[in-house]
Amino acid sequence: MKLMDEVAGCVAARHCRTNVVTASMDATNFHKRVKLGSLCHLTGRATFASSRSLEIEVMVDTEYLMDGSKVKERAVHAFFTYVSLGPDGKTRPIPQLQVQSEGENIRFQQGKLRYEQRKLKRAAANKKKTSTS
Repeated sequence: MKLMDEVAGCVAARHCRTNVVTASMDATNFHKRVKLGSLCHLTGRATFASSRSLEIEVMVDTEYLMDGSKVKERAVHAFFTYVSLGPDGKTRPIPQLQVQSEGENIRFQQGKLRYEQRKLKRAAANKKKTSTS
């Protein structure tokens, strides 16, 4: 998971062109176990940007080297949320995501739904916290 966070951080830093920090990691799906002797291929891409946060999708594909097979299989898939930081350490606005293809648009819309769900979840948790205080 450390490598996944590093890949997501590279994608976020490249998009924002600032220092970035992981705000959250969610929706981690483990599809296949990674066998000893496997080569892991990590891929990350920005899927959604609001004015305050950037969602990065990271995929881990494995290739088992010990049997001569060149088949890659999806092992892990997760979403990370990053925020951009200015030189003063305070959050900065996130640049808009330039959506060009139909696939990117679909991922953007799905990311927007996840973003809205996270906002609702945070609001409900904050409401519950203040009502029990």
